[in-house]
Amino acid sequence: MTEPYFSGRFGPLIRLSVSILVVLVVLALWGHAIWVASSPFLIALVLAYMLHPVTVFLQRRCCRGRRLPAVILLYVLVLVVVIPIVAILIVGMVGELVGLYNNLPAYWENVKSLCGAVLDHLPPLPETFVSRIRSAREELDRILRDPEKLRQFWEETLAPMLAPQAAASGETPTVQEVVREVSATGVGRRVTDGVGGFLSGMTATIRYVVGKLIGWMGGAVAFTTNLILVVVILFYFLLDFEKLGAAIPKFIPPGAREDFLRIWGAIDRQLAGFLRGQITIAICVGILSAILYSIAGVDSGILIGLFAGACNIIPYLGPIMGLIPAVGSTVVEQYAFGLGAVAWQLFWVGIVYATVQMLDGFVISPRVMSEAVHLHPMVILFALMLGGSLGGMLGMLIAVPAACVVRVLVQELYLKPMET
Repeated sequence: MTEPYFSGRFGPLIRLSVSILVVLVVLALWGHAIWVASSPFLIALVLAYMLHPVTVFLQRRCCRGRRLPAVILLYVLVLVVVIPIVAILIVGMVGELVGLYNNLPAYWENVKSLCGAVLDHLPPLPETFVSRIRSAREELDRILRDPEKLRQFWEETLAPMLAPQAAASGETPTVQEVVREVSATGVGRRVTDGVGGFLSGMTATIRYVVGKLIGWMGGAVAFTTNLILVVVILFYFLLDFEKLGAAIPKFIPPGAREDFLRIWGAIDRQLAGFLRGQITIAICVGILSAILYSIAGVDSGILIGLFAGACNIIPYLGPIMGLIPAVGSTVVEQYAFGLGAVAWQLFWVGIVYATVQMLDGFVISPRVMSEAVHLHPMVILFALMLGGSLGGMLGMLIAVPAACVVRVLVQELYLKPMET
């Protein structure tokens, strides 16, 4: 039997280091191409991980333990139930976007009126500053309204300033002299260059818009192609998901296989409980918020509700982030009808927000997250702050799942060995 490469005491460490180095070199050379080619597979793998429990439920309850009919039934349910709901939401969102675009002038007037009302309640400016501004405005008005003042301003101030060489003779420069000296100083050339630059800028803008439209069309085609690929790849991942899970331990050395399976099982329970639970709660909260905001008469209720549901993926901070656009939209929309209308609509927004949060806290979350292992609120807040400082919104989205993984690793690799 031949000796393996890098045998000896440090052989496993050397093999691991060489493997990591090879992976890093490959990613550095062909990372972008690998990402483009593998992104549909990664998306399909994540979706398969999320939908695997649903497939198992259908397999046991409806398909007599057969996997293929369960996957087909899942696709049929998506076509029959999920796609019509998504289509209705998209139609409502498009209608609200069109209404928002049509009402933008009215909303802008409301914003200006609101800003004016706020400015009226601010402390007054110093009287000396106000008097100087007022006197300068009055002087400018007198010059523009009085022909004699305007002629005097031209002869004594503007013409000598524009044509100093002609003014050196002691007489008021003529219009021709002013034009000649202005052209000689390069201002005329700058004006011509400015006009030419404006025209060339317009041409570049048209080219940019046309290029963007072509790019969007190409992006739509690429998105459709990737969507079809994800649907097809997802079918095969769901069909063989259990086989994929059973094949992973084969790549782990036999001596570490038992520990790996124990740690991976704990991580899987944490991630599955949190990710599936949070996404399910976000969907329920988003649809419920969209329905209740629309019933309460809030314009763009579907958009605001779905935004609130998407923000609900982030624990604690998400519900507050979803409330902000509802309050801002209500103030802007209802200000033209008076402060009473604003207060009344804000009352209904508060009722909707409180109702959704109560249903989430007492009905939805306990049922959905009953099997999930919860983290301490302080740990979640620290993870959110750290993720936000490191990666912004994306960092906040992955902060809590990362905290779940770190918690499992600390327990399995550090705390339990210390107890034994």
